[in-house]
Amino acid sequence: MAAIGGGNQADSVHSFVSCVLRRRVPAEAPSTCGHCATVGQGKLARLGVKIDCESLPCPCGAGGGNPTPSPKPTPPRRPDFSGRIVRVTDGDTVVVRSSSGTSYKTRLIGIDTPEVFGRLECGARAASASMKRLAPRGRRVRVKGDPTQDRRDAFGRLLAYVTVKDGPQLNIAQVRRGHAKVFVFEANPFRQTGAFRRAAQGAKRARRGVWGQCGGNFHRPVSR
Repeated sequence: MAAIGGGNQADSVHSFVSCVLRRRVPAEAPSTCGHCATVGQGKLARLGVKIDCESLPCPCGAGGGNPTPSPKPTPPRRPDFSGRIVRVTDGDTVVVRSSSGTSYKTRLIGIDTPEVFGRLECGARAASASMKRLAPRGRRVRVKGDPTQDRRDAFGRLLAYVTVKDGPQLNIAQVRRGHAKVFVFEANPFRQTGAFRRAAQGAKRARRGVWGQCGGNFHRPVSR
C-alpha cells in the first residue's frame, strides 16, 4: 500500500480495504461513506479493487467501522401558556384563547366524564354544568402540558392541565366533585396520577356526582 501514497493516505486506503474485507458490504448498499470515497475510491480502482466505497457505513476503519447513530428526534413542545376561557365544550374539554389571540380546544389530562354528544350518558349534563361553573367565559387560566403525555390527542386537541388563576385546577376539581373518573391513556400514567386517584376515592366514599347519581358508572346511556 505504501507505493500508492505516503503517510496518512496509505493508512486510510489500508483501513478502507480492511473494512471492505471485514464487512463484505454489497456495492448496492445505501450511500453513507463520503470520507472513504474521497480518500480511497480512485486509488483502489487503480489497484484493481472494484468496490463502491459509498456502500460502507462511516467512519470506515474507525472504532470497528460501526455506523454513527442517528440523533434522536426532538419531542414536540408541551403547551405552557396563559389565556382566557372561551367556552366549555363538555365536562372534560374547554376552549382557551391565548394572549396571542389563538384559540385552543383543550382536553383535560387524566380525566374522563360522561358523554353529552352522540349518546347521552348518565351524569353528562351535571359534569358540563360543573365545568361551566368552574370555568366561566373570560376566566383567566394557565394551560400546561405533561412531559409524560402527548402534546395533542387523536382529535387534535391540546392535552393539558388547566388551572384557574387564584383558583383550582379544573382536572382534579372535576374528579373531586365526582363528575370525572381518572383516565390513564394506553397504560401510560401521567405525573399526577396518584393525586387524582386519591381524589377519586374521596368522591366515591362521599358518593358525589356520578358515584351517587349513576352508581359509579360513568358511561351508562340514558334517554334524552
